[in-house]
Amino acid sequence: MRWRCRDLAVLAVLGAFPALAASLVPGCGTDAVGVDACRQIEEARCQAAAACGYSEAQVATCQEFYRDQCLRGIQNAEGGEPQESAVEACVAAVGAVRACAEGGAATLGECADVALAEGADPGTPPCIAITEAVQLLQACTFVATPGSGAGGGGGAGGTDGSGGSAGGAGGSGGGAGGGATTTSAGGAGGAGGAGGASNAGGAGGAGGSGAGS
Repeated sequence: MRWRCRDLAVLAVLGAFPALAASLVPGCGTDAVGVDACRQIEEARCQAAAACGYSEAQVATCQEFYRDQCLRGIQNAEGGEPQESAVEACVAAVGAVRACAEGGAATLGECADVALAEGADPGTPPCIAITEAVQLLQACTFVATPGSGAGGGGGAGGTDGSGGSAGGAGGSGGGAGGGATTTSAGGAGGAGGAGGASNAGGAGGAGGSGAGS
């Protein structure tokens, strides 16, 4: 039976890795799968982010954060405990992307030593694979539930309705909430606009859906 732990902010103060926590870790539970795998891969990603402009302090904070965050395990729990060889291959792939980024490559398609997952866009910048979507790497597809994609931003709020003797129409609904990356919940939808003199405001947008790294 799964028990939940509190959600953790994803290094918002430092502005580091806004999507990285979502990449591997879903809900916390006694049946978490791939805790050690998560830690090894996230350690590699934190280190690799140095090639993407992150400071030593941000990298260190990232490493500390994931030691606890990875107690949730990887998102694709249904795939079972990852083999050590698979984890090592994923870590090596992250390292290859880091080397490619350090070499000045603008896209993953320019990284000769990096095999991409089926359907992955070769025009994706290497740093996106490092900080947001490790599942784009062929060796790391096992961390994500099949069909997951990148998340979006939070939706905008609705507009105010106009007033009037008959009551103006309520504001339009808020925008849809941001989707998740591999694991985190989507962002909350925007609030609906306030109504006119006698009409209710529009409904808030729906929260983002499911998993997206």
